[in-house]
Amino acid sequence: MKPPQWRMSALLWAGLGVWHGALPAGAAAAVCAEVRLEIKQEAALEREAFDARLEITNNFPAYGLENFRVNVIVKDASGQPADGLFFVKISSRQGVGAVDGTGMVQPASTATVNWLIIPSVGAGGTNPIGLKYSVRADISYLLNGVAQSLSTFDDFITVKPQPELRMQYLLPFVTAGQEFPSFRRSDCPTLRRLAIPIPPCLQG
Repeated sequence: MKPPQWRMSALLWAGLGVWHGALPAGAAAAVCAEVRLEIKQEAALEREAFDARLEITNNFPAYGLENFRVNVIVKDASGQPADGLFFVKISSRQGVGAVDGTGMVQPASTATVNWLIIPSVGAGGTNPIGLKYSVRADISYLLNGVAQSLSTFDDFITVKPQPELRMQYLLPFVTAGQEFPSFRRSDCPTLRRLAIPIPPCLQG
């Protein structure tokens, strides 16, 4: 059954402050940038993807957010980095060409980026209730030549261990007297693995 869809939004209004003369007078007080990180699922099994969506609105009419970079940060319940337990891949983006420090969010526009955050085997631990992790986005860019950085609030996800399936079965067949199915000597290793008696003619 598909886990419930929980809308968990981390909304950050970043007042861009006074830029030591980098912006026109009064501009810093009039505008701001809105950043939102949203993860739709609250919980998932190992190897099942979380869908994370970042939305950033540049309300400056004359300045783009240049050298735009986003790092998705995952930490465990104790605050230790857990990025090695997750595979993070961009699934789509709009309004920005890249998030590796070479992209740009145009003036007076909104950019959105979606990631798939896929927990690896072992990320859910051994307890059926799973393990909790925090996810945030660290963002940096240049605004009119001035370096800026901000982070979203943490969103929280729970990764549950992948269920294990163990099977026991019999492979029956019928023999009459000393008659055996037609086996060759090369079949002996397979017969041993399947716990099937090896005919006397193939032994030795």
